[in-house]
Amino acid sequence: MVVLMSIHLKYIEKIKQRKKIYEFRRKYPLREEALSLIYVPRPIKGIILWILFGKPIVGNPNELLKLSEYSSPHDRLSLIKYLEGVEKGFAIPILKFGEIYSKISLEEMGRYGVVPPQHMIYLDRFPTFLDMVCQRSREFSILYSKSNNP
Repeated sequence: MVVLMSIHLKYIEKIKQRKKIYEFRRKYPLREEALSLIYVPRPIKGIILWILFGKPIVGNPNELLKLSEYSSPHDRLSLIKYLEGVEKGFAIPILKFGEIYSKISLEEMGRYGVVPPQHMIYLDRFPTFLDMVCQRSREFSILYSKSNNP
């Protein structure tokens, strides 16, 4: 299974620097390892990264905050505010990531019927889109093949 998720550019930079090792979400329907394409909104407006996520850790906001790698007070406050009001949230381990060799633009996504997600989109019903993505990242292609042929 492959999903499409949105992550803001400032967090993408932290992922690439290996300073961000969890993706925190208020809602996350998956319970196992998942391969994800990452759509970056403004200023990129396209897919530039894939991430292999591990099994999510479920916990209350205080438990998740203990996992947080954010060191600046501003980032910690931002996470506290984001998780405010939920009984349980999700810390999704980032196991592996890689770049898409040529950005998949918003316009190109549209030609395949793929739109930027508000939360998450399952891409299983877009096989020609996934084939195109495989041509732009060898490692994604290998992981995608493994996920389809367990």
